[in-house]
Amino acid sequence: MTALAQLARRPSSLPAPLTLHAADLAEARVRLELLRHGADERLKAMREPAIAESVGSAGRLDGLEVDAARLCTILLGNPLLLDASERQARGLRDAFLLVSERGSGLPLTEPTLRRLHRMVGGGGRSRREVESAEVEELLGLARQCLEDRWVVPEIVAAALELDVAALRPFGAESGRMSLLALQLALAHAGSDVGGYVSLPRLTEDSRERYQAVLDESARGYQDGWEDPWPFLLYRLVVLKTAYGELRNSLGHPPKKAGTKAELVRAAVEAAEGRVTLAGLMRSCPGVSERTIQNVLRRMKGEGKLSALGRGPGTPWERPGS
Repeated sequence: MTALAQLARRPSSLPAPLTLHAADLAEARVRLELLRHGADERLKAMREPAIAESVGSAGRLDGLEVDAARLCTILLGNPLLLDASERQARGLRDAFLLVSERGSGLPLTEPTLRRLHRMVGGGGRSRREVESAEVEELLGLARQCLEDRWVVPEIVAAALELDVAALRPFGAESGRMSLLALQLALAHAGSDVGGYVSLPRLTEDSRERYQAVLDESARGYQDGWEDPWPFLLYRLVVLKTAYGELRNSLGHPPKKAGTKAELVRAAVEAAEGRVTLAGLMRSCPGVSERTIQNVLRRMKGEGKLSALGRGPGTPWERPGS
């Protein structure tokens, strides 16, 4: 029985830690709504860096390796793509962008996931025929649970992610598809946090724990017993972290125009190791890409930074770091 099928049966009780985290998430959603008023520009500035981070992290979690020096160029520019991995990274960007921009306007249906799968596969035909009936059954259960609302919707979204990751109906791309399914389900639940804070990045930050709970919960799909709770609990904790990041970003008043360059300098100096344009855009919401690039060039001229390549994806480092 899948995680969604278990939820659809409305079990008489849920593990206590899951219930506590679910209550925290419900409260966090209300607080975020209060902070969103008048924050449209800051939210807009956070979207592009979040998508870039999601592509890099989702790809690495799913075995898609792209040269780090070219990644931002591939995602933010329009270069000639060198191989299948770069085409898949570009397709993954387009998929995350589509889910982020369309949100709940994108139907939570099997044709939608099939469309996303074509995108993340690099634009070609899948190496494995998608199990359409299996996927539609999962999505039907997800829609039912979201409509019933007997549990917080984040639990439903996490259950869909687990089912896709464990059943692997999308073959080699099932890992990245599970993260896209998570973000799409969250959008239908009324939460667009994944559009502004990269959930794949937070997952990659706890990669060992993610893999351990995924293996633990997915094992039951083959053995005939199912215990989705370790994975669902893990995902709720990550979502709480994401809500916290977004709340902190929106809870601080925007910087005055004259202090934006100082903000970027401070972010560069506080960073450990190398910095990138995408990372600085996330650290400095509300600061334009042009301002960040100007600061990087000035710091290079002052001998405080050196570029390790060319193009928007170039890493920068301080001498001696």
